[in-house]
Amino acid sequence: PPVITLNAPTRALPGQSVRVLADVADDVGVSDVTFVVDGAVRPADAEAPYEITITLPEVVTPGQRVTVRATARDTSGRTGSDERSIDISLAADTEAPTLALRVPEQTSAGRTLS
Repeated sequence: PPVITLNAPTRALPGQSVRVLADVADDVGVSDVTFVVDGAVRPADAEAPYEITITLPEVVTPGQRVTVRATARDTSGRTGSDERSIDISLAADTEAPTLALRVPEQTSAGRTLS
């Protein structure tokens, strides 16, 4: 069966596009490679380099990850698979919020400010 190894970053930021590359070797010949990203099947790639680019979600929860699985099929119909997870790192919030107060220049007694 084909021997497949996925190369992908282990961490990325929300909204970032990441490239996932499948290195495939087979004694007969590779027919195609199919990628599955979080359960969604992508169209098969029939030509090397076997790769996809995925855009990570913009809004994530702490600890969220994306799982990519690739399955290579050789010309004899045998398959081999590999899987990687990409942790989505929340960017550190390093800036304090700013606040601007605006007060009217003149007010009269008993008047409510808004």
